[in-house]
Amino acid sequence: MTIEAVLAPGARVVVRDEEWLVRSSLPVGTGGYAVRAVGMSELVRNQERSFLTVLDDIQEMRPEDTELVADQSPQYRRSRLYLESLLRRTPPTDDKVYLGHQAALNFARYQLVPAHRALAALRPAVGIFDGVGIGKTLEVGIILSELIKRGRGERILVVALKSILAQFQQELWSRFCIPLVRLDTEGLQRVRAKIPANKNPFYYFPKAIISIDTLKNDGRYRTYLEQCHWDVICIDECHHVANADAQRGRLASLLARHCDSLILTSATPHNGKPEGFANLMNMLEPTAVADPTNYTKDEIRGLFVRRFKMDIEDEVGQHFRERKTEIRYVHAADTEEKILSRIKGLKFHTLNRKSPGQNKDILFSTTLLKAFLSSPHACLETVENRLQSIGNRLADTKISQTIKCDLENDQQVLDMFKGQLDFVVGGEFAKLKELGVYLDSIGWNGKGERRVIVFSERIRTLELLREFLKVKYGVKSDEEEKDKSKAAVRLFHAGLPDTEQMQIVEDFGKQDSPVRILLATDVASEGVNLHFFCNHLVHFDIPWSLITLEQRNGRIDRYGQDHTPHIAYLVMKAKTDDAKDDLAILVRLIVKEEMAHKNLGDAATILRLYDAKQEEEHIEAGLSAGQKPEQIVPDIPEDQGFLDLLMGSDAAPPAEDCRGQMPTLFADDLVFVRAAFDEVKAAEPDFELPDFHPTLPSFTFTAPDDLWHRCQYLPRESLPKGRDFLLNTDRAKVLQAIADARKRAKQGESSWPREQLLWELHPVMQWLLDKVMCRFLRHEAPLIVASKLGKGQAAYLFQGVLSNRRSQPVVVEWFAVHLIRPANRVASFETLLNETGFDTGIVNTGQASKLADVVRGRLAEAIKAARDYIQLHGEVRLVRLRERVDEDRLRFESWHQRSLDQIAKLRTHYEVSYKGRIPRHLDESLQRRKRGVEDRRQQRDRWLSDTFTVIGTPYLKLAAVFVGE
Repeated sequence: MTIEAVLAPGARVVVRDEEWLVRSSLPVGTGGYAVRAVGMSELVRNQERSFLTVLDDIQEMRPEDTELVADQSPQYRRSRLYLESLLRRTPPTDDKVYLGHQAALNFARYQLVPAHRALAALRPAVGIFDGVGIGKTLEVGIILSELIKRGRGERILVVALKSILAQFQQELWSRFCIPLVRLDTEGLQRVRAKIPANKNPFYYFPKAIISIDTLKNDGRYRTYLEQCHWDVICIDECHHVANADAQRGRLASLLARHCDSLILTSATPHNGKPEGFANLMNMLEPTAVADPTNYTKDEIRGLFVRRFKMDIEDEVGQHFRERKTEIRYVHAADTEEKILSRIKGLKFHTLNRKSPGQNKDILFSTTLLKAFLSSPHACLETVENRLQSIGNRLADTKISQTIKCDLENDQQVLDMFKGQLDFVVGGEFAKLKELGVYLDSIGWNGKGERRVIVFSERIRTLELLREFLKVKYGVKSDEEEKDKSKAAVRLFHAGLPDTEQMQIVEDFGKQDSPVRILLATDVASEGVNLHFFCNHLVHFDIPWSLITLEQRNGRIDRYGQDHTPHIAYLVMKAKTDDAKDDLAILVRLIVKEEMAHKNLGDAATILRLYDAKQEEEHIEAGLSAGQKPEQIVPDIPEDQGFLDLLMGSDAAPPAEDCRGQMPTLFADDLVFVRAAFDEVKAAEPDFELPDFHPTLPSFTFTAPDDLWHRCQYLPRESLPKGRDFLLNTDRAKVLQAIADARKRAKQGESSWPREQLLWELHPVMQWLLDKVMCRFLRHEAPLIVASKLGKGQAAYLFQGVLSNRRSQPVVVEWFAVHLIRPANRVASFETLLNETGFDTGIVNTGQASKLADVVRGRLAEAIKAARDYIQLHGEVRLVRLRERVDEDRLRFESWHQRSLDQIAKLRTHYEVSYKGRIPRHLDESLQRRKRGVEDRRQQRDRWLSDTFTVIGTPYLKLAAVFVGE
């Protein structure tokens, strides 16, 4: 699997004074060659260009042209920094985790499993389907860090719910220094003002985060996406895109085809339908599932992970708190008892409906019951809306007399019921009074430290709660405050703009923010972190879905909660027998969710519907049919469902320690940074050094113009005032800074931490690496005298790279060639360090080496030995690669045959159904599917060939020469 070319792919060239990596070199009809290359030096990094040899001067960077130069710096500081910069820019080529675990996080082995799986795959792709509150965002950050380290994460797109855009963006920056530009409503306006109208914003911002609904609702952005290719795409809460026929699903499938790596996350990754989960699996691996209605564990093995709290509590139990729950029964007032009895007796002719998923009757009286259990006001709103709908239908002169009579009958029933509701709405609401009792019992008064989240399904109920809190506690709400951030009571629902939703979440996560109670619909139950300064949650009404109940509780019962989560359920209790069973279903839901939390980890496995809406319809239909609570929500079925078996295959592997360690010449980042700044100061006397803390591993640094220019793609919130970066290499200190930023954030201020982690991905570190790397010119390498090596000895240090047709490194090796007669010796980089002591610092006398002419004279011999070694080493690695490719081919051939069998089965079915004469549109559909399968085969073969065909000519860089004197 080797090819040759005039300029082999993988070769490094200099064109127009910039360094490029050759991707292809092909002859052109007018003479010469067209060289396609990707930029490597700072100004052109990751830009693709084509050059014609007849027009451009293209110089290949050959190790033979390297000039050996003396280093006069103390202890060879300049050489150590130069080599360290090369080492830190060396991409790993195995499946170990080298960088992500060093971010600002409380490390646990389970966090590395998704990254390890993704990196071990031929195409990095993984589904992170861990349970609620496990820390999926951290796992995403680890994967992204590793791909960036490997040079495969320059262009990143994150697609998330609009309510968590800012939260996701802040987490990835403050913990991993991954700068996502947030393209929310305001962000898009800034983009339009900053770039030409016809320019693709996704080209302008290489790392971005955007809402799936923004992409769905604006056709321009779909067009922009079709023109883009991404290194990595992450789709958060991917269950929203599982339906292949829905607009969101089609958009996600489009994204999956336009990226090299894909990450999907969700705590509820399937809705019980094999087709939806198969669609997600085929996004991760297009040749995974042939028949979406029937597939096996083997077809999806290794594509995802799914763990729950009980799977990881041995590792991170200290970061979870055992929650406490209580059911607070509210005895219905006499007027409320009458309404409950009245609802039970209501009969309608035109208002009942069918459950779409189960084709069961759902009585409108059940809908009214559900609304009333939220609040009488919500029930009244439902009645008024339905009366208006009936009035509109009666105004239609074309309806039949029968339907007209039925509508008039329903109108009369609702009018009478509305009169009864008006009386209740004007009186005392028992559950509202109980909320006040509960708030008093926990010491909440709207002014102290205590914070509370109150969930309700109905906005009208939340508005009622807002008025109640204003009157009882004298607090100000967002309705009356001109500056809503000053309000103690905030409403959170789907009707708010995306920027306001994100601001509410951010304010609720600030300790000094005035907001003390969040009144939220279930739009806040998914993905939002609300646990930072809140550990009290109230279910004012109980959702008729175990999934929603679990999601709500997960807002405060999650990884990183510092205090015991307290969860209260307000449940109405009735005296009348007619209403008791209907209300008992609420207690049944609470008990079953608690049982699942303690024993199963996933509440969705109880009803096995795996979709909140379907669970609601199932319960509504059961109550409408008069079923008992035990029939509607049974004990856990003994036999597992199809998807449960698949999800339990190898989705929770043991958390092995898969960390790797790159070689380094410095004790830690701070030692490297100090030396690097000293070297920059030596080269630029006017350069202003950072202000290092005398005892802590931190410093303040004012960004010079060239660094500040690089910061144009950073999130605005991350940019320091006055260009003064406050940087720290201590992870624990940065974690504390993240927590303190939430505590100290004042009115209108950002909760982003001012103190930032200085590690490999931070822009300051990247700028510093470039600075010290430039201390040696393009064709220079230091000549270092290491007396420990032995008199007369010489060791040539090389970096060898074997690339594939896509110019991606397949083999990267650091090694030293010792020229010793009669046979040369090749040693590892670690061995060279032991033999020279270079990593601990060696004395530099400043005298020129007496062996300089000798080592220059034997350079060609050393290069030949290095080339022979890297090619031999590459062959060994290629054997392992071929085994993986062969395994993948077997899997692909199985998919290919199953796909053709499925098409043949459909053809036979059509032939029988249509007596041998298949309609033209069906025949064309089958032909398109078959062409699609064959196209997939060709694409797969081409991708495998480009990815795993190693170019015959290795790239060799002579990094340094060590001599012993």
